[in-house]
Amino acid sequence: MAYEKLIETLNRYRAEYLVEAQKNIQKQNIMASGSLGDSLRIDVQPKVKLFGKIYKMAITMLQYGQYIDKGVSGTKVQYNTPFKFTKQPPADVFKKWLRYRNVAMKITGFDEDMTESEIDGMAFAIARNKKLFGIKPRKFFTNAVETVSKGIEDDVAKAIKEDTVLRIDEMNKRLNK
Repeated sequence: MAYEKLIETLNRYRAEYLVEAQKNIQKQNIMASGSLGDSLRIDVQPKVKLFGKIYKMAITMLQYGQYIDKGVSGTKVQYNTPFKFTKQPPADVFKKWLRYRNVAMKITGFDEDMTESEIDGMAFAIARNKKLFGIKPRKFFTNAVETVSKGIEDDVAKAIKEDTVLRIDEMNKRLNK
């Protein structure tokens, strides 16, 4: 018998982390295509090993999600983050993003598509801005973990206790056969 109660508890918390992170993405309006929120995934099942071994749960997202969550320091503005722009990002990375109507509307204030030359100019300006001023941490995932994790220690301890009692009961049944 594996540690079913512990696995069940960790899976419940992972699901709660995802729901809270997706709420934070929507609340902070960190959406252009919706792909970041859609990319939040729970891997199959947490690996659980006890008594001196590490157990963990894995949640994955698109790589750029960590830059939005933790932020990226620019050359003029520094954030408390492991990430830093050392050179200007290519403007091309912002062109696709600028083609989303909701992004264009936020930037221009008009509900119209931008022309290619407007997109090119805006993409260059954004790339330059990111190099200088970085990306402010949005902490959509960090805050989700902090919010949801408040009871995890007690819940994990309770689950381990229940699993241990079940294992001891199983061993006693085997010994008494």
